[in-house]
Amino acid sequence: MKIIDRYLIRRFVTWLLLWTCVIGGLYVVADLTTNQDYLSVKGDRPAWSILLEYYLYRGATGIDMLLPMLVLISTMMVVSSMIRKNELIALQAMGVPYRRLMTPMLIVGLILCGFAFWTREFFIPAHAVQIIQTPQGLAENRTEYPVFKMTDSFTHIKIGGQTILPNQGIINEPIVSLPALLSRYGSELTAESAQWHPKDDNLPNGYLLRNVRRPKEILSSPSLDLLGKAHSGTPISAQEPTTSEGDNEPEKPTDSAQTIILYSPSDTPSLEPTDCFIVTGLPPMILAAGDNWKFNASTAQLIAAVGNPSITANAAQDIASKAARDLKFRVHQRVLRPIFDILPLMLGLPILFLSANKKPLAGIANGLLAAGLFMGTTFAGAYFGSRSGSPILGAWIPLFLFVPAAVNLLSDLRRS
Repeated sequence: MKIIDRYLIRRFVTWLLLWTCVIGGLYVVADLTTNQDYLSVKGDRPAWSILLEYYLYRGATGIDMLLPMLVLISTMMVVSSMIRKNELIALQAMGVPYRRLMTPMLIVGLILCGFAFWTREFFIPAHAVQIIQTPQGLAENRTEYPVFKMTDSFTHIKIGGQTILPNQGIINEPIVSLPALLSRYGSELTAESAQWHPKDDNLPNGYLLRNVRRPKEILSSPSLDLLGKAHSGTPISAQEPTTSEGDNEPEKPTDSAQTIILYSPSDTPSLEPTDCFIVTGLPPMILAAGDNWKFNASTAQLIAAVGNPSITANAAQDIASKAARDLKFRVHQRVLRPIFDILPLMLGLPILFLSANKKPLAGIANGLLAAGLFMGTTFAGAYFGSRSGSPILGAWIPLFLFVPAAVNLLSDLRRS
C-alpha cells in the first residue's frame, strides 16, 4: 500500500467515524429524550451496559439503512478537503489520474458494503429476538413476548395466545380460531401450551397442542381434512398443502390423507390422548414479530416464505395477494442490495472528480443530488413493487436507470 493510499483511507475512515458518531449520537439523545424510562432500567448489570447492548442492536439496523449514504458523504468530505487545500492540483501535476485516487476509496467502500451484507444476512437474523426487545427486556433476559395473532393464508386458521417463547417454539395458553369448514367440533381450540413441530415422518409443520381444554370432543373424534371432512383410519402420509406451479392458487385436495389439517389422537398414534395437532406454516418467529418479521429476516428466509402457502396462498384474495407481492419484491430487492449499496458512491464520486477543477461546490451538490435521485427512485420502486402487479419490475427499475449512468460517468472519468 502506497503513501497516497494510506493517506486517503485514513482521511476517509476519520470522516466516516465522525459522521457515524454524529448521527448515532443524535439518535441516542432523541430516543432517550422520548423514552426517559430507559434511563431507569434495572437489572443484574449496570444500566449503561444494558443501554449499550440495546443501541448496538439498533445500530445494526441503522447500518443496513444508512451505511451507503455515510460512505458517500465521507468520501465527498475527503475529496472536498483535498480540493480546498489544493492537494488535487499537486497530485495532477505529479501525473496522478483521478481514477487512481478513486481506487482506494472504492475498495474501502466495497469492504464496508460487504460488512453491511454480513450484518443484514447473518447478524440481524441471528439476533432478531433481541432486536425487538426494550432495554428492560434485555435487562431481565426476557424470553416471553406477546403473541401477534396471525392467519394462515392457506387454511384460514387464526393462531394466537397469551405469550410465546420464540427460541423454544412454545406458545402459552394458545387460542386457535378455526374457519367454518373446520369448526365441526367447535370454532375455537384452547390448550395449556402449543409446541412448534417441524415436519417429520409422522406429522407436517405445525403446532402440537398439549392438554387440550376445549373442545374435548376432538380428543375422541376423527381428524379433519382441509374441507372439514372427517378422516377415518391412520393417516398414510403427512404432507403439507402444496400450491400449483403456475400461480399461487392452492391445489384442490385429491386425497384426504394428504390434506389433513386437524389431527386428533383418536386416529393418530403419535399423539398423546390429551393432545391434538394443527397444521400450519407459520413459525414461532413470525408470531413473535408480527408483520415486522420480514425486516429482520435473511434472504434465505424470505425466499422460503415466498414458497410457504401459509403466508402467500390464495392470491385471489386481496390481503394474501398483497403479502405475496410484497415478499416477491423484498426477495428481488434483497438480492440487488449489494449493488444498490455501492451504486451511490459510483454515481457521486465521478461527478465530484469531473467538477473538481471547475466548480467543486457544484460537483458536491450534483453528486449528492444524483445519489438522492437514486435513493428516491429506490423508494418509489418499493412503493410501486409492493402494491402493483409487477414486484420484480419495481425492484429492478433503479438498476435499469442508474447503472448505465454510473458506467458512463466512470468512462468519462477514465478519459479525463
